[in-house]
Amino acid sequence: MKTSESQFFLKIRKRPWYIWLIRLIWLVWLVFWAEVSIGSWKEFETRAFVIALGIFLISLLLGILIWLLGNRRIRA
Repeated sequence: MKTSESQFFLKIRKRPWYIWLIRLIWLVWLVFWAEVSIGSWKEFETRAFVIALGIFLISLLLGILIWLLGNRRIRA
């Protein structure tokens, strides 16, 4: 009986220290605005909730977009 072998390769790319620092700052930024939006929602402050949620969503989408563009540039 023949066995089919499949090989998986895992590439680990080293990132500079400032990339990790930027990612950490971005995550802290997202956590802050998520907390502000949840707190505003619980206190029934609709205007503050909408503003905080908008900043959170825009920051999240821009971070994902920048990450996708960076991955696309590296693979090309």
